[in-house]
Amino acid sequence: AMLHALQDIVNMHQALRMSFSADGKNICVYKDLALNVDYQDLSSLSHEQQQIFIKGYNKNNVLIPFDLANGPLFKTSLFKLADQEHYLTFVAHHIICDGWSIGIMMQDLSKLYSAYTKNEYIHLPEPPLFTNYAIEQLELTESPSYKETELYWLEQFKGSDHLLNIPVDYPRPALRTYKSHREDLVLNGALTNEIRKLGKSAGS
Repeated sequence: AMLHALQDIVNMHQALRMSFSADGKNICVYKDLALNVDYQDLSSLSHEQQQIFIKGYNKNNVLIPFDLANGPLFKTSLFKLADQEHYLTFVAHHIICDGWSIGIMMQDLSKLYSAYTKNEYIHLPEPPLFTNYAIEQLELTESPSYKETELYWLEQFKGSDHLLNIPVDYPRPALRTYKSHREDLVLNGALTNEIRKLGKSAGS
């Protein structure tokens, strides 16, 4: 039931069937994408062993980068813990979904899974297609109003030589470490108040 529900989710949502060209200028939406679920039976392990395995698996899972050019841009695993207990993991690249959209997908998944467990058929409303949004966006960039706005801003910055060149301390490592550092700075009270007033007057 879960495998069928997951495949339906992939079929429904174009974002899950996307990949990106190497230069980042084009998006490919695959017509079909066969689901690849890493299924493992952990039911012979003790509860403690299962938790150790899952923790190690998830830690390793986030360190393996997605292949943006070939996809898929999500990873799914399903672990059997006992006859009536399974552990599902669904990891997606932020380029194809965020907290809001993943919530929608999980709602759809829940409805489909419930239906499949009861051998029932459920028809969910068709989700908006990203391809339609892309076409509308393309049409917008060709419209007179867009051209007028673009020309306005090009005129505003005419002659500007401001380049965004932010220096970095270190090159990005091949594997993410999630190590961080915190700096606490004391700001001048009078200056802080003036900045607050400025922000309020500007409506920001």
